[in-house]
Amino acid sequence: MIKILQKNIKSIILVLLVCLCLFLIYDKKSKESFKEHCKKSKFMFLYIDGCKYCDDLKEIWKTSGLPGELQNEVKEHHSLKDKVKLLSYKDNEIEHKQRVHHVRKSGGYPTLLLEKCDGSTKLYNGTRDTKSLISWLSKNA
Repeated sequence: MIKILQKNIKSIILVLLVCLCLFLIYDKKSKESFKEHCKKSKFMFLYIDGCKYCDDLKEIWKTSGLPGELQNEVKEHHSLKDKVKLLSYKDNEIEHKQRVHHVRKSGGYPTLLLEKCDGSTKLYNGTRDTKSLISWLSKNA
């Protein structure tokens, strides 16, 4: 077996190099494809149950799937409706767990995070009312 490997070492190395090149090309294309398909920034509400401030924010940012005050304002806003998607994630959801470092960075709950198509992120630390959120999104999305 070792003799066979020694005789074919150049072929084995060549096959491994071709595989590595194919992987690198595929990885680059998949990242470019993601950026091309990303049409809207994501503005996310990360929350936990039992948090008074989270419950207050749920009044304008409905987490039930039904449109709330903020969702309606974004849909009606001429420059935001095609640029921003509003999402909410409870602490037990995988999307929330992937962004828990932002919760720590923001100082706790609720955490409002803007994630742009280029991969950059920005935390919202302003007043939690519809007018302030829309104003901030208009400048940052």
